[in-house]
Amino acid sequence: MDLGGEAGVTRLESRYLSLSAACLVLAVGLTAEQAESQEGTIEAIEIHSPALEGNLIGDPATRLSFVYLPPGYHASRWRYPVVFVLHGAGLSPIHFAGSAVPYDVLANRGDLPEAIFVFPSGSSRFGGSFYLNSEAVGDFGTYITRDLLDYIDDNYRTIPAPESRGIYGHSMGGWGSMRLALSYPDILGAVFSDAGIYDLGYEEVRRSVAATMPRALAAEWGSFAENDPLVLAFMAGIIPNPDNPPFFVDASFVEVDGSIQEPSPGAWERAWDRVVAHDNIRKVDHYLAGAERLRFIGFTHGVADGGYGGFTAVEQARILDRKLTDAGLEHTYIEHPGGHTAQIHEVLPLLLPELRTLPPELPDISRLSMGGLTAITGQPHTLGELQLSLTTGLEPTVRLYLDASALGERADIALTHHSDTEYTGNGSITAVRNGRFFLPIAMGTEDGDAYVAHRLPVDVYPAQDAVLFGDDLGPTWSLDANSRVQPEPGAFDDRPGLALASSGSWRMSFETTTPVSLFGYEALHFEFHPASYSISEGRDPRLGVGTVDLLEKLDLNLQQWQTVTLPLEESGLPTTVPLQSLRFTGNLQGTFYLGDVRLVAQSPPTSTAVVESRDNATPAAISLDQNYPNPFNSGTVIRYAVAQGQDIELAIYNLAGQKVVQLVDGFRAPGQYSVSWDGGDERGQPLASGLYLYHLQSDGRVETRKLLLLR
Repeated sequence: MDLGGEAGVTRLESRYLSLSAACLVLAVGLTAEQAESQEGTIEAIEIHSPALEGNLIGDPATRLSFVYLPPGYHASRWRYPVVFVLHGAGLSPIHFAGSAVPYDVLANRGDLPEAIFVFPSGSSRFGGSFYLNSEAVGDFGTYITRDLLDYIDDNYRTIPAPESRGIYGHSMGGWGSMRLALSYPDILGAVFSDAGIYDLGYEEVRRSVAATMPRALAAEWGSFAENDPLVLAFMAGIIPNPDNPPFFVDASFVEVDGSIQEPSPGAWERAWDRVVAHDNIRKVDHYLAGAERLRFIGFTHGVADGGYGGFTAVEQARILDRKLTDAGLEHTYIEHPGGHTAQIHEVLPLLLPELRTLPPELPDISRLSMGGLTAITGQPHTLGELQLSLTTGLEPTVRLYLDASALGERADIALTHHSDTEYTGNGSITAVRNGRFFLPIAMGTEDGDAYVAHRLPVDVYPAQDAVLFGDDLGPTWSLDANSRVQPEPGAFDDRPGLALASSGSWRMSFETTTPVSLFGYEALHFEFHPASYSISEGRDPRLGVGTVDLLEKLDLNLQQWQTVTLPLEESGLPTTVPLQSLRFTGNLQGTFYLGDVRLVAQSPPTSTAVVESRDNATPAAISLDQNYPNPFNSGTVIRYAVAQGQDIELAIYNLAGQKVVQLVDGFRAPGQYSVSWDGGDERGQPLASGLYLYHLQSDGRVETRKLLLLR
């Protein structure tokens, strides 16, 4: 029974665009590196755990764990939420901690809270501990929630509060993460379980364990793998017996004539019933009996999961979904088409926003007047429209400010204090570079610690085109040493250009030491003149990008300057990845000229059109209607009703759980409301076709519906 599985680790690699042609190729080299370092670090730590000391199977109490620290950790005073990541059976913490790259991708998105990730060890001589507390295998729950947690809080800049702690686990870790969260809601605040085990009373599991247990109990320590004894981890974790070596499991089996048998009919079933009484489905009842509540409960499962004797069948998750629904507990359950593979980097974007980025003593932002800013490089943008309210007033020793360092601005821009809880922007910001940024609205304390209260989206558009070559090479750009060009820029027909002279294959490559963000540019523009050339026999003259044919825009037989403007949209270039090199190559023979190579800046879009109207008729209850029309193209209407005055949040999310636009946020009097939406995001840019969710939240109640956008 292998409950480990494989992790779906995302790797960010270099991207490039190839304009493939037999006679001319334009290659755009891209790099995943930003101008500044955006890499986190992973540290190995050894923790001696008193909770694991003296375990009966003799496993070590000193354990190797790993800690991921987000980019900028060592150069800042930020404090961070913490997420524990639990591996599966038969694996080790390095399974999820082998590379910082996937966690850097999340951190560099900007719209998610950055976090410290902790990767504990959950292994044992049984192949896994299932993160249970037991004198047989050791108190793994206490090891994580006390010994390891205390070490992390003492040695790293965490936010030591349950609201700022989350836990994720896959397979055995899925069982462990859900169990620990339900057991310790006063320590952990949010959970996302992946391909977990929840119901040990599930009939398929009962049959599987009944067939496996005698074989496992007959095993020697050295033959664990072939005898598949992971079921012993459950038994030793939940019903240990110090007087029953070598496995110290209180299972009702005896050796009769050389075989392991039940001493009496039903003895095994009664023993297994004791195990089942402690599983996650029953743990929900214990959780409900307590006073503490988790901020978020999420779990995911693949419909193609092989099941492993029923332990990881998708029906396990469906049983938990029904249990939580019947109990009235808000939760998120996602089924995906895959099997027993980890979805960690798909579900972490859903878990991270549920973690509070402020300590309990600091107030939240209750109202923000704007969803984001739009600016142009080099032009001051006033912060006067930035207005916010806090839930309570700040102590005099705490300052509220906007950290604009990502724009190349001064780091701290103080917000003007108007009343006990009201603040507005102060002065202006001037961005020195284009791109999409998420500026922290921060709270700084007297001891020098800083916390992110909110991340303000800022889209900075370039003020003008980015020239790679005009009359001369543009700033920061150069030609690489292997480029086949005449020594100096020349002119043809009284227009500047670079001459390419070749009798065969050639290339000309622009390189920059400062990668250029493609955000805010709409096209790649260049001019080409085939002054004198001959095409090699048998060559098919063509020019294209992917499946886009550019021959309609460029005639290689026309002996004059010709302009090519290639929309970045058509090229498939991601605007979030910076440009580092631009290469022209080909097999034309003769002399050619290339001029006016530049990225074309686009005009900043207008804000998203959201219009809300109200009918004063008082409804009986809060409700959310289906949008109309649906599907829609250019606009749709969403109707909702409010039975009593309260704060309302209405937002659109994509299927990854990312908020794409906020439609309503604030107090609404009783009445019926209609919101018109044009299908744009917070910055007015059209969203792609697809299925989206719209989400109405008020006083702890959430209503969700689906809408379909067709472009």
